[in-house]
Amino acid sequence: MDLLVVPLEGPAVPVPAADMGAGVYVATVTAASAGSYTLLPRVHGKEVRAAAKEVKAMWPPLVAMDCVAMVNVDQPTCGQAMTVTVQPKHVASGRRFSGAEAVTVSMATPSGKTIALPAKMLDDTTYTVDVPLQHAGTHSVAVSMGGEAVQGSPLHVHATPGPLSLERSRLEGPRVCAAGVPSTLRLVAADAFGNAIAHGGAQLRAVACGVDDMGSGDPASVVDNDDGTYAVSFVHTRPGGLVLTLSIQGSRAGMLRVPCTCVAGGPVGARSSVVGYDTDVEAGRVGVLTLQLADGYGNPLKQDAVGVPVTAQVVQGGPLLMLKTQPQGDGTVLVSYCGAVAGRCMIELLVGGEDAGEEGRVPGEHVVVVRSGPVCPSRCKVALRVGCFYTP
Repeated sequence: MDLLVVPLEGPAVPVPAADMGAGVYVATVTAASAGSYTLLPRVHGKEVRAAAKEVKAMWPPLVAMDCVAMVNVDQPTCGQAMTVTVQPKHVASGRRFSGAEAVTVSMATPSGKTIALPAKMLDDTTYTVDVPLQHAGTHSVAVSMGGEAVQGSPLHVHATPGPLSLERSRLEGPRVCAAGVPSTLRLVAADAFGNAIAHGGAQLRAVACGVDDMGSGDPASVVDNDDGTYAVSFVHTRPGGLVLTLSIQGSRAGMLRVPCTCVAGGPVGARSSVVGYDTDVEAGRVGVLTLQLADGYGNPLKQDAVGVPVTAQVVQGGPLLMLKTQPQGDGTVLVSYCGAVAGRCMIELLVGGEDAGEEGRVPGEHVVVVRSGPVCPSRCKVALRVGCFYTP
């Protein structure tokens, strides 16, 4: 008696059966490969199909020494999908995974943190592991099977920063600018995970727009420093809140909006104005004039201009006993004057001193009339005329 082993494909193989006595026969069958087989007994060369049996052979679980690990990307970027695959070394020989392999995967990030990663069986020739890359630097991926390292493990993968993300980038520099004065901020580029980008190449567009503006705002220039930083320069002329908006040209990716504040620039006499003064004062009385300082665009100053002198002088008429200026801390200057002699005089106001020229001269004729005050007996004089009358 023997046993005929019939595979789904290929020739049948006879296996002799040992007579164990009492009508019992034993045949030992070793499958050459995984698959379905029919075991068909033969007695004296005749097949006993009524006793045939269908069996399925499976590969035993593979061990670490029979497998190899590899990655699908050599130089990935952060955010890019990367997969580690584990495969049998000798797929051509017919060896396959059974699904019972104990595959464990862990990854050490550049920061030193270790993350366990799940492995899933894709088919009987491949286990796959999805590897999240969020940190720039070298990642170490360890793959083991049954506690032993698989060939190729650990895998050292160096991830570079991903594409520029304006939302994760930061803008450095003062958020307060002066009207009409060029202001420059520094953009430090980063990817979507906050990794610093050390190279340039991004095509950026920037606009500075006042919060109350209805138009498109003032275009800003962007200079690529080729080191992952960009110089963003703009000039705004209207005091108040503004928003500096950066975007990537030709991309619908997110924008970076940074609130800033624009204040009035340095004082310019030609754009400043007198908002009120005493034109008629009594001799010995003090009159005042209020000067509102403004910048070159006519924007009123809200605070004193440190280091910029404001002077007053008489350019026509009689002298004054007193003529002085006093900043008020709110962008205005109080000019005090007092005359002793009745008459008419004209006061000239200069911002920035005489060196400022016509730009420093406050426009307008500031005429002050000093009139006589009330009679003061102590200051009056008595004149006597002595004469004689002769009558012949």
